[in-house]
Amino acid sequence: MDRALRERLESVLAPFSSFDRVRPFLRRRLTSIFGHVVSDRDNSLVTDLYRYPNTAEFRKMLVFLRANFEFVTLGDVISHFRDGAPLPEYPIFLSFDDGLRETADVIAPILKDLSIPATFFLTARALDNRYLFYGHRRSYLLTLVQTVEMQQSMRQSVGALLGLSEPEPTLQTICQAFRRLSVHESDDCARLDECAEALGVNWQEVLDAEQPFLSAVQAKALLSDGFSLGAHGTDHTKFAHLNETDRRRDLRRSLDFMAETFGLDDIAFAFPHSHKGVTRHWMTEQL
Repeated sequence: MDRALRERLESVLAPFSSFDRVRPFLRRRLTSIFGHVVSDRDNSLVTDLYRYPNTAEFRKMLVFLRANFEFVTLGDVISHFRDGAPLPEYPIFLSFDDGLRETADVIAPILKDLSIPATFFLTARALDNRYLFYGHRRSYLLTLVQTVEMQQSMRQSVGALLGLSEPEPTLQTICQAFRRLSVHESDDCARLDECAEALGVNWQEVLDAEQPFLSAVQAKALLSDGFSLGAHGTDHTKFAHLNETDRRRDLRRSLDFMAETFGLDDIAFAFPHSHKGVTRHWMTEQL
């Protein structure tokens, strides 16, 4: 961002620098906040995807939100939109996507301690550590190549798989090439897997060692603790990259999985990545 634009934005946003000035605009509006992971440790599967809060930051955030909003449950939200039931004056809905292990190990205990409700959206194939998202695969490989010493021959092999033309690729160019790979395109995903094989990485072994996702037992325990569960796709594929047939199939399989595994009736669905390409009308037709 150039300096002039930054200064202009700062001047426009200055009146709203205090939350007390913003809060009135949120009155009677449902505020929704979602996250993925909270942890005090480095996590190679997500480090290159997004910054995540540590436990102290998470507690501080929750205390602030609780002082300025009233947390509502998934049931409250469904009743509001389906039946017209009223919500509090400043409602806020908290959810977490992907079903990572930290959901049970870190997030839920803090929420229970503060008596705050939340909904966890689970991806069917990831439960019980049966599948690793391609975003996580790319992040893992990026962390790996930056923390181990690669011989020149290995850099050349990986560079060639990444389409680099230079005979002696540097670590920087290899990392840049990894980040250019789309986790939504099948050719790029195949290239990621080829690089993993060249680097001696077996994804099932990574899943077995890291155990990054919840087990079904842990997810059921979350239900028993009063939290809500929802669906988050079959394998975390972005719906905009699915054709109509596959889109319908993915949605139905995801919903059926949650119903059969957890005995849920009203199942909320959070789109993997985004709802781009999906209209409210299309979604209503499916349900």
